[in-house]
Amino acid sequence: MKQYASAEEFARDLPGIAEGMRDQLKGHDGTFCLKLKDGRNYSVELKDGLASVSETENAAAECTVTADEKALMDMINGKLSPVKALLFGKVGVKGDVMKLKNLMSLL
Repeated sequence: MKQYASAEEFARDLPGIAEGMRDQLKGHDGTFCLKLKDGRNYSVELKDGLASVSETENAAAECTVTADEKALMDMINGKLSPVKALLFGKVGVKGDVMKLKNLMSLL
């Protein structure tokens, strides 16, 4: 699995990752917002097995994840369990947590 150095790099690759998992993602549509504590935001839309990403905040997202970039990258790179990240306050989740599992399946 590729290791990502930044949220920007991951966001750029996310549509390609989803393309490779298109069959598994079909039927798991959702909108997400990744809010970094430094003020950067990434909106992700999963639809029909494809992902699109924009560098904006989506106030209407079904699930919003808030974290500092290090914690987010540690989760994405498999160095930090999402459950531990939540339990220890490294990330916050607002909205439909079950939708989040669809996004996490891309990891």
